[in-house]
Amino acid sequence: MAQNTGAKNQKRVLEGFKDALVLIQLVCIGLILFIFFRSNILLNFFSFDDGKTVLNYGVQYFKIISFFYIISLVGSIFVGFYRGTGHVNIPVIGTTLQISIRVILSYLLVKFMGIGGVALATGIGWIGIVTFQISVFVIKKYYKAEEEGE
Repeated sequence: MAQNTGAKNQKRVLEGFKDALVLIQLVCIGLILFIFFRSNILLNFFSFDDGKTVLNYGVQYFKIISFFYIISLVGSIFVGFYRGTGHVNIPVIGTTLQISIRVILSYLLVKFMGIGGVALATGIGWIGIVTFQISVFVIKKYYKAEEEGE
C-alpha cells in the first residue's frame, strides 16, 4: 500500500485492499471452523493441567472468540491500509477505542460469563475498531468525491 501510495497509484492501492479482504475471508473461514470445533487440540499444546481446568476455560474462550476472528483480520487490513497511505493516526485512535471497549466490557461481563465475557468483550472491541475504520474510510471517500465534484 505504501509503495503504491508513494507512486500515486490509487487504483492499485484499492485493488490490493480489496484482494486482501477476499483472501483473508477465505482463509478465515477454515480457521474459524478449526478453532471452533478443534480448539481442544490447540490448547493441549499449552495446558499442563491434569484436571483440564485450563482446557475447559480455553475451549470456552475460543468458541466465543472464533466468531470474531474475521472482524479482527479485516481490522488488520484496514490498519495496513491506513499506515501504508500515511494515516497512522487512524489506527492509533482505533486501537485506543478498541482497548477501552475491551477493558470496560471485560470488567462488566466477567461477573456474569466468566472467561467467556472476556472473549465477548474482545470481539465487541474488534467490532468497534472496524466500525470506526470503515466510517473513516467512507467519510474520506465522500469528502474526496465532494471535492472532485466541485
